Amino acid sequence: MDRRYHRHGAHFFEARYRTGIDRIQFALAGMNAHINHDLALALLATDDDSNIVPAPGSPESTDYQSVNELLNTVMPSALNMLATDTLGVLAEDTGKVGRLLAFWDICRARDLAWDFADHLRGLNNPAREAALAAQDGLTGVVGRAILAAA
Repeated sequence: MDRRYHRHGAHFFEARYRTGIDRIQFALAGMNAHINHDLALALLATDDDSNIVPAPGSPESTDYQSVNELLNTVMPSALNMLATDTLGVLAEDTGKVGRLLAFWDICRARDLAWDFADHLRGLNNPAREAALAAQDGLTGVVGRAILAAA
């Protein structure tokens, strides 16, 4: 496992014992980690395996964007499920869920992951490692901000 990823993952596991963090925060922090840390790399690996470089408007791009449409369809019911118990209802009533969703947008994060994969594609190894390190740091900052939202 990537040492940087393990360090951020450990922070999130430790946060589960802190009071005042709602399930929706952990769900969004996990989504943030996977989208901002893993998705661009998965896109590059898939492109390499398929021997393609997808362009905007390509069938691959259209397929990728269709997932955003699916997520926009299922997110309301997923959020509703996460807000079914007393703590979830309280988070909804206090406006925390709305503030979190205003702060972090899953479809925008996916769009940025697509762009980041395109950026990484053109970098040599030292520049790619530097870009990945910077992205990893930003991913951790956003994840901690999601968990700290009150």
